[in-house]
Amino acid sequence: MPNGDHQDEQEQSLILFENAQSPIKLEQQRRTIRTHSVTDQELTAIAAPSGSLSLALAGMTFGALVTCIVTLTTVRIDDPRTYAAYVASTITSFILTVFLGFNGVREMWNAKSAIEDLRKRS
Repeated sequence: MPNGDHQDEQEQSLILFENAQSPIKLEQQRRTIRTHSVTDQELTAIAAPSGSLSLALAGMTFGALVTCIVTLTTVRIDDPRTYAAYVASTITSFILTVFLGFNGVREMWNAKSAIEDLRKRS
């Protein structure tokens, strides 16, 4: 579609909107867009927390930790091997939750500092 046709289409939609009996007023505001030059490492640091596997796994291991704690505190487990497995799972879940949570928070802080550095440079 040529640019002129698109502009005519926009004008028609605005006219149709203005002719409608509606209390809504449409106002166009000017926007300013600022661009930054970034390196590949900076872009990776900024994007890291958005798909953070560490935070996702920390959430999962935290859920497992809560489940193990609730089971150990509310259920009587007579078999020593089963009890030992729950205790081991609880300890493992705790260690993984702390480790993965720390890594996820570290990724977020690295991204924030990279964004602050970019803003200071420009």
